[in-house]
Amino acid sequence: MIWLVCYDITHPRRLRRTAKYLEKCGIRVQYSFFQVEMTHGQFERMKKGLLSIIDKKRTSSVFIPFAPIVHKNMR
Repeated sequence: MIWLVCYDITHPRRLRRTAKYLEKCGIRVQYSFFQVEMTHGQFERMKKGLLSIIDKKRTSSVFIPFAPIVHKNMR
């Protein structure tokens, strides 16, 4: 499944760590938007790792799944 992962982080160190982490998982679409393609299990592990990096009280993060039909039309 394909996911769009978005975040809003103000702390510079966490911002760098988050970007480096997500660059290993997927493709950077914009500054704080990443497209990742993985199984549900891989996604859950990635999300757990990401949430261990960010400060959940000060950071907004969004995980948006793409339906297969949407992904097909994007190509």
